[in-house]
Amino acid sequence: LNEVVLTQNRARGKTFEQMGSVLVESYLRNTENYLGPINISADKTIFESIDSKGRQSKRRYDLYLPDFKLGVEIKSGRISYQKSIKDQIYKDHYLLKRKLVNDVWWLLFYGASEKVLTELLGRKINFIDLGFNDFEDEPKG
Repeated sequence: LNEVVLTQNRARGKTFEQMGSVLVESYLRNTENYLGPINISADKTIFESIDSKGRQSKRRYDLYLPDFKLGVEIKSGRISYQKSIKDQIYKDHYLLKRKLVNDVWWLLFYGASEKVLTELLGRKINFIDLGFNDFEDEPKG
């Protein structure tokens, strides 16, 4: 059963990454009127960063747009403030402060706790709550 759940979560994650890629490209084309090619690398670019305890760590974005130096984190389920999320926020803040990335977007398909949103805002990390939890047919589990 654990293997089935793991496989389901991986498939769901990849599906949401594809959706995120389409959303990011659409935003850049329609809102920023960007007409050039948009190079999106998925899961390839790794940055050296610092975690919430000040230790050397690595940060890999779900999507990275090198021409914009934009890192995109995709969250396919509702997230709460836990160690892994805290570490991601700290790593993103570190990379932004050192100008290793110009911008970071978190795409929240099912939202996040108030603590997560407060931390993202406080560290100048952009997020978009896509409001999937507003639909009545939200998957449970």
